[in-house]
Amino acid sequence: MTTTLLCLLLSGVFAQAQTNARDLYFESDESEAFAIRIAVGKKTAGRARSVNPTILFQSGDVIQFEVSSRGAGYLYVAVQGSDGSWSVLFPGPEKFSTSAQVSARRPVRTSAAFDDKPGEELVYFVYTREPYSSGTSLLAALKQAPAAALAKVEYGNDADSNAIFATSNRSPLIVRVSLRHQ
Repeated sequence: MTTTLLCLLLSGVFAQAQTNARDLYFESDESEAFAIRIAVGKKTAGRARSVNPTILFQSGDVIQFEVSSRGAGYLYVAVQGSDGSWSVLFPGPEKFSTSAQVSARRPVRTSAAFDDKPGEELVYFVYTREPYSSGTSLLAALKQAPAAALAKVEYGNDADSNAIFATSNRSPLIVRVSLRHQ
């Protein structure tokens, strides 16, 4: 009986200690963990409608990313196209390091259109406490990042069913989202 009670108590403690990415994003700012929320929208008639990022997009579709972080830092969005080419979607080339600065829970939006080369586009979301000096240094870091450096992602639930949440205890937090189009 004592052993069973101790096991039940310990399992309750471990269950409470395992916080998912979505919950951590909405927690108070006391934790040092990095957390971001990513929403993918498909623009139709000038408005973005939330979509599940696993759908099959069409060439020419315009997508919008809405990204917010749990704390202040620097946010970057880069893409490796279906043809293997790399580009930075956010921030723009002007004032690269200062325009990447984000405030806690203040969404940043950036858009892109799928080109006419069908395939898989890999979109990288990078959230860090220290800025990159240029798009070149950001892309070099992403190309060298091992797969183990990528953050584990979770999909939201309820109102955030299409949102992606990711957490990490180290900087930078790197999230890779695969988008397919034909």
